[in-house]
Amino acid sequence: MRPLLILPFLAVSVCINNASSQTAANVFSSTGTMLTTREGHTATLLKNGKVLVVGGMHWTTVCTLRCTEQLSALASAELYDPATGKFTQTGKMSARRVFHTATLLSSGKVLVAGGDNRSGFTFDSAELYDPVTGVFTVIGNKMTIKRSAHTATRLANGKVLIAGGGTGGATSTAEIFDPTTKTFTPTGHMRVGRFFFTATLLGNGRVLMAGGSGAGPSTAELFSPATGTFAFTGSMAFDRISHTATMLTSGAVLITGGASSTGVLAAAELYHPSTGIFTQTGSMQSRRERHTATRLNDGTVLVTGGTNGSSTLSSAELFHPTSGSFTPVGHMETVRAEHAAALLTNGDVLITGGINTNGALKSLATAELFH
Repeated sequence: MRPLLILPFLAVSVCINNASSQTAANVFSSTGTMLTTREGHTATLLKNGKVLVVGGMHWTTVCTLRCTEQLSALASAELYDPATGKFTQTGKMSARRVFHTATLLSSGKVLVAGGDNRSGFTFDSAELYDPVTGVFTVIGNKMTIKRSAHTATRLANGKVLIAGGGTGGATSTAEIFDPTTKTFTPTGHMRVGRFFFTATLLGNGRVLMAGGSGAGPSTAELFSPATGTFAFTGSMAFDRISHTATMLTSGAVLITGGASSTGVLAAAELYHPSTGIFTQTGSMQSRRERHTATRLNDGTVLVTGGTNGSSTLSSAELFHPTSGSFTPVGHMETVRAEHAAALLTNGDVLITGGINTNGALKSLATAELFH
């Protein structure tokens, strides 16, 4: 299996009743441009309806004796306002972070944790963004270990489960962040080490960890907040890295794409919490990894962009839970992988940044809306 972490460009309404007949002109439209080119960043919907875009990385041209392309991580952040369609600068993080996590807390603040700076340093630090002041504040307590390409999941009790990732490899350790005390406390270990995996909060309060690079790319396990332990559940039909996992209105979890030992996948499958097993569903129209998957207000799931292993994609498709099938839904205005997507309060989806790997590596500042 190819190690995704060393790739230089690596680093979760309007109902559409006839998706296959839609065109890009009436599905995707450009919106304001970000202040900075970004890939591998996070985009978090705040309680005020704005979207916080944080960190990531980008390619820049550096000229001394000769000009070269260099990859740099970012500490900057910006806000997207759906009312104006524009991005504005907000506070800056204390560190340049990519492959970090950004988690909306019950208080409305955002927990930004871990990541690396693309210069050989992985962080165990975390900070809180306050939408009222627009300021990031470093948390005095640090995570129990340094983590990049990990997951962070807000639990039903408001605490945050942080798992996996690591420094240049996969760890099985996990910990709990308590927003009240602002402390990190170790919890049970995952059964295998994972990074570039997914974590999904289920309706029963447990958390499904699936795939990722490490010892078990086709395995999945469940975290129980009641006991603080992990236990294996059913395995996926395919090993997957850099895939997506999306909770459906039925309570099942849709897993799409990702890289596997056989190449980039178009295959999708469903995890059923009631039985603890995965079953295959319809395949996507395109093979994808490093794409996005967003559940819309009508229960369908929008899948956008990514790479098929040889080129970056602009195509998009919708998963229909009732039929278990994917249908095309036009093309984005820009090809994108390692971008971010956020569902807005009006049902539109904001798609930001990413990278175009078709030819010279090009980080993106453009953004667009799916209507």
